Amino acid sequence: MGWVYASWWQAMIPLATLTAFRIAGRRFSGVWWAVAAALGVSWVSDATALAIAPAHRWLPSLVYPVVQGMILAFAFLPRKSAWQFTGALCVVLGAALLQLGPWHPDSLVRTIAWIGGGVLGWQRPHPRALRWCLVVTFGLGWAVWLWHATFLDVPSWYVYQGVRAVGIGIFVAGAVHARRTIAPAGA
Repeated sequence: MGWVYASWWQAMIPLATLTAFRIAGRRFSGVWWAVAAALGVSWVSDATALAIAPAHRWLPSLVYPVVQGMILAFAFLPRKSAWQFTGALCVVLGAALLQLGPWHPDSLVRTIAWIGGGVLGWQRPHPRALRWCLVVTFGLGWAVWLWHATFLDVPSWYVYQGVRAVGIGIFVAGAVHARRTIAPAGA
């Protein structure tokens, strides 16, 4: 059970890292904070899933990729495009709920949200660590999630959590090794 809680709490590491740097006087742009928040959303989902009846535990898992995709869209896209992407994610979420109900793992919502998040992060100019964090966490993570959703076994879950840990490690290493303070002008 210890591994379950370790993988649950790893989602908060990026936010904790940026908060510690902020307390120490280093500032990072809103893009860094948005990526950290998107990674932290899974903590809220897991906390909710642990607090509700087992029959309904897939519902938070179905919704949180939409929230992650929305955060990343507003971080990387113009506002109008971000709203369009969010609308598309909500339509896909509705279709997934109609097709499967909230009692099964979903692949469609994650495909749109996570691949979209990885692509958004890759095509926008920002530190290399953020690009690779997004590609590993949402690109490779999506592929491993598909494996896990197919078999729902412990080995696939461990590999999925390992991929998340690598993505989070890339984020933290990027923040630690950022050569300059990254903040908008006048902040």
